[in-house]
Amino acid sequence: MTTTSMRYLALATDYDGTLATDGRVNDETLAALKRLQASGRKLILVTGRQLDDLQRAFPQFDCFDCIVAENFALSIRKEITKTLPMQLF
Repeated sequence: MTTTSMRYLALATDYDGTLATDGRVNDETLAALKRLQASGRKLILVTGRQLDDLQRAFPQFDCFDCIVAENFALSIRKEITKTLPMQLF
């Protein structure tokens, strides 16, 4: 019998009610996200929030490699978030 292992390459997660409780991400959750990313996996945030609202609620949002926001109306990759002026968010 051959056994196979599954390797997850990315984590896609919602913000409200999944990562955040009462609109805030606690330090333990943020540390877990950073450990996951340090292992070579990609982080994808999927949210119905508008990007400017997300930035106010979660300033560390740039830890994600990709953000899908505004109910799939907007998708931003990390390399783009690093070059856009903050007032665009």
